[in-house]
Amino acid sequence: MNISRFVIIAAIAFHFPSARATPVVQTIELGTLGGPQSTAKDVNEAGRVVGCSDTATQWHAFVWDEASGMRDIDTLGSLNSCAVDVNDRGQIAGDRYTENEKRTFFWDPSGGMQDIGAYQYVVGISDTGTVLLMNGGGPLCSYTVWDQVHGHRDLGQFDWTASIGASGRVVLNGSGNAYVWDDALGLREIGTLGGPTYAQAVNRLGQVVGVSNGLPFVWDEANGIRPLPVSTFPGYVSEFNDAGQALGSLFAGDLWRWDATSGLLRIDAWWALGARNMSSSGAVVGYAKNEHAFYWTPATGISDLGTVGGSYSQAFSINDQGWVVGEGTHDDIDYNFRAIIWKVAPATPLDLVASLIARVEVLNLSRGIENSLDSKLAAAQLVLSDLVGADDVAAVAMLQAFIASVESQRGGSISNEDANALISAAQAIEAALTAS
Repeated sequence: MNISRFVIIAAIAFHFPSARATPVVQTIELGTLGGPQSTAKDVNEAGRVVGCSDTATQWHAFVWDEASGMRDIDTLGSLNSCAVDVNDRGQIAGDRYTENEKRTFFWDPSGGMQDIGAYQYVVGISDTGTVLLMNGGGPLCSYTVWDQVHGHRDLGQFDWTASIGASGRVVLNGSGNAYVWDDALGLREIGTLGGPTYAQAVNRLGQVVGVSNGLPFVWDEANGIRPLPVSTFPGYVSEFNDAGQALGSLFAGDLWRWDATSGLLRIDAWWALGARNMSSSGAVVGYAKNEHAFYWTPATGISDLGTVGGSYSQAFSINDQGWVVGEGTHDDIDYNFRAIIWKVAPATPLDLVASLIARVEVLNLSRGIENSLDSKLAAAQLVLSDLVGADDVAAVAMLQAFIASVESQRGGSISNEDANALISAAQAIEAALTAS
């Protein structure tokens, strides 16, 4: 699910090394519904892709899967339609455009498309089939939830920062207070840490992340509001996944990811421009400064996903299989763009260890410290290679020794930020080895 609204908070500076390993990427152009252009907006865990395509005379919403390809899901007689979000049940929410107004729709695999009212924006659809709708664009916006059982239920007026999670929980903000809404308990405030409170994102578990009295917080029904173990989030928070990882950006376009284990990780600021979505495993996709779609993990760093013939591409959403969807230009003559899936196969643990060695080298450490770290990674490379017969257990032990060595230099020869980045990359390799 691809839902993002943002709130401005404090900024700090930090550093991340640039070396990386490259995952294997299969690029698939999805075609069109008869016209020259198409775009893919979201993908669910079953691999169902939604978006819209030019038919030569109109734009129509589509759904695509590997078995059936691209299918037109109608416009209900309006001029144009576009699917913007799909849940894991295959239900879709999107926009319709008539001659006089913008309307919204809900589509279900068994019941087809139905109109759900005149609203300016579909914020998103939950896995329960609840659609969050918004009207307005000023300081206050009107929010409504809709589902097949209850129809429309007005939530009231709040500011423009709102989102809906996969569980159906909605987060809203207004007058320095943060609110949640769900079917079970309705609308209520989530409390405060002593000052103005802003909820920024909600995950599949219904946990909410935001800032209160200048302090980052997490909230859930059982424990209420409580501070997170980080002094500040820099800039905007756009995503919060089920693993407790927060994704955000700074005013200048620098991107970052935070979790309690790895701390704050910078996403190669010289390359990345805008983050669009984050998977449950913490992979980030978006739009880079070279006008190409990108894929990022702590282990691989930034990877350019490329285009389908032209010079532009952009990624909008990723699922937990590593399927990334977006759009890219088919040529640079007419600048027509096409819907794309990039299927990303993660780099091998052996590739990732090589990348980690390169990251150590760019830190310009003293020869003794660098040799100490590299020797542990080289040992991990050796036991992972076919030369001696792959030994994942021994490789994990070498990685743990590497992590211990990095921790011993934290705050001295290795900055806290660089230590977080190195340890996060090593832990990602460990996770890949223990899961295999």
